[in-house]
Amino acid sequence: MMRIKLQPAGGTAEQAGVARLTEELRYRLFAEDKLAEFAAMGVPPEQASLLVKMQYRGRAMSYAEAYPEAEEMLLCLQDGADEIAIGRLLLTRATDHWRIVDIALLAAFRGQGHGRSAVEQVQRQCAEAGVALQLRVQHGNPAARLYERMGFCAAHQDAIGVEMVWVADIGSAAEAVSQGSRQRAG
Repeated sequence: MMRIKLQPAGGTAEQAGVARLTEELRYRLFAEDKLAEFAAMGVPPEQASLLVKMQYRGRAMSYAEAYPEAEEMLLCLQDGADEIAIGRLLLTRATDHWRIVDIALLAAFRGQGHGRSAVEQVQRQCAEAGVALQLRVQHGNPAARLYERMGFCAAHQDAIGVEMVWVADIGSAAEAVSQGSRQRAG
């Protein structure tokens, strides 16, 4: 039976069958969608490749500056003793809330419940820690519907996307959303 396993991306295990998050996989996760977007706009492949490389470096620098404490985890599809790297999750852990900064799956593995499984694992950890889970999703991203089904509530939205929050105790979800709105307004 195959299942999703979250493991630290910076692990040092070298045994056979253990997946590793490499720079190549990070780039592939980013570039798959971006190259398709540029192709749809008619950008020549050589130009698109250069633009995606620049955007990738820019995003990596931006994340490093904005979330220096972020923990990078590898999403592995586990089949017996073998692990196949299919994505990554970038997570910050503050004392009162955690944030999924980024979650990405290779296109071939989307729509099969793997992303949901990874987010559910983080939700369980948040429930145990007694903290809210936050994330941001861009308008038009089909994952927004998934997050709503998983109990995330919209806390704030702007022209680019929606800030969402999940709290294990549904009764306190509205309070967490309200606090998030007050923090941004203040």
